[in-house]
Amino acid sequence: MKCATLALILLASTANFAVAGISRVRAADGRTAAILGDGLTRSETVRELVNEIEHSDLIVYLEIQWHLRRGLAGNLAWVTGTKSSRYVRISLSPDLTTDAMVATLGHELQHAVEIARESSIVSADSMASYYERHGVDTTSHWHDLDTLAARQAGDEVRRELGQQKFQRSAKVSQHSAGTVRS
Repeated sequence: MKCATLALILLASTANFAVAGISRVRAADGRTAAILGDGLTRSETVRELVNEIEHSDLIVYLEIQWHLRRGLAGNLAWVTGTKSSRYVRISLSPDLTTDAMVATLGHELQHAVEIARESSIVSADSMASYYERHGVDTTSHWHDLDTLAARQAGDEVRRELGQQKFQRSAKVSQHSAGTVRS
């Protein structure tokens, strides 16, 4: 109980950078707020995941984590639970490009949605047990387990971001082609 209280005090004392209209997904700093804002602006998948979290009892904290396991783009960790809310933390690697961070955020938000949907997850142990039952083996993820849904969410966000770049590039090419005179 002391650990849970301490965790809540630490989370409450952390300056949160709000993204308009979002209350349950909280950025720890300006960079993670910008990544979340970019994801909400550019990815339908990120918007859908955040919307589902907004209608749950889960509160998600976002941070940049300088000490992630080598090669890990991001992870989700259990923080604590109370009678009214459950808390998790998504950590993103600072070494990623903006698009890679947004895609990783989509992947980790899918895990958050999985937790939000599963009311039996009330501790780190019950979360680990859930992923042991529902996860797929991988050596590149938290406790070497992942889910196909999270992989698909990350891939879909990457596709959405890439499609937008392609569309912007095509518009610039069309505009440039229209201004060239011989």
